[in-house]
Amino acid sequence: AMSNNNQILRLITILSLSFHEILCDPHSFLRELPSSRRMPMTDQCLSETSALGDIGNPATLFSDYTALVTDCQIASFPELQCTYPDSMTECVEAGGQHHIVELDFACDTISATSSTFPICAGASCDINYFLDVAKVNVKEAILEVLSNPLIPGTIVADSCNINLNTDEPDFQNDIDVEIVSPPQPTAVPVTIPPIPLPVTVTEQCGSETASLGDIGNPATLLTDISSLLSICTVNMQALPVTADCAFPDTMAECLAGGGRHHILDLNFACGTTILITSSNFQVCGGASCDIDDFIDLTMNNVDQQLLGSLSNSFPFDIDTDTCVLNSNLTESILATPNTPHPTSGPVTPSNTSESNTIWNALSIYFLFMVAVPLLALV
Repeated sequence: AMSNNNQILRLITILSLSFHEILCDPHSFLRELPSSRRMPMTDQCLSETSALGDIGNPATLFSDYTALVTDCQIASFPELQCTYPDSMTECVEAGGQHHIVELDFACDTISATSSTFPICAGASCDINYFLDVAKVNVKEAILEVLSNPLIPGTIVADSCNINLNTDEPDFQNDIDVEIVSPPQPTAVPVTIPPIPLPVTVTEQCGSETASLGDIGNPATLLTDISSLLSICTVNMQALPVTADCAFPDTMAECLAGGGRHHILDLNFACGTTILITSSNFQVCGGASCDIDDFIDLTMNNVDQQLLGSLSNSFPFDIDTDTCVLNSNLTESILATPNTPHPTSGPVTPSNTSESNTIWNALSIYFLFMVAVPLLALV
């Protein structure tokens, strides 16, 4: 009985010491647990994902403002709803594993969601660990693109959270699987038909204006949103978005080119969505152009250019039927050509020479017709 008691005491001592070691070193306990959910990204995983290119980096879906407005419905701001094209075929053919996950990004003032967010990872990657890494990169990319001045409001990064959720991952790691995806629609740029010239604009007017270059077509200053931002002070904190624009002075260049320079008050509004104003809109036309007709033509071109620029990249939905452009001519100056001075003007060297010639002729006439006969009488 004493021997059995000694064995039991020895066993209790061994178990106590072992349990004490585990308590003192919790990592030793964790190392013994199976890691069914988390597997570090191995060098093989990183190499395979890198070989996939951009489709292996989901953060590229938020690479810039253009990418944002392409895939997300900006009109639903501040709750952006994003839909992404199917990239499964491209991913699988490149040897990756393809998944569709739910994107849920939310801050205090803005959110972005998608049920079609594509993930393409290396074939050997643990997808759950891959998503943990992807969340960090995607969040940084979203915050960067939301810092664009076209996005209204202030975004506090600390208030933002992101989740990439996949309950039933769609594993595709067999590169021999042939999958045919339906063709995705591509965005077709809106083409604005040119406004025909009014009958009263003559060929001479058109030729003179064309010779002036870009200053003869002020619509070139409004080719896109970036151009508008470079010359306008934009306030997007509330609707309507306002843009007060200060256009560069082109009078000296216009007059030096022989044109007629005009300054107009400009007012462009689309309902309660946007208001663009300027008190120094610069117009330069040919010297022979009828002012009213030329300005009407120019305003038509400016109107179409603004509609095109705003329709393509403005972050809010615009009803073009509500857009109205008004202008008011405040100044008009015509270049004055150089003209020769009249001969009756101030004395010049040429006039002085001519006067001397006449005086010499009169002197000779007096000498022979008056002075010589008098001397003969004497």
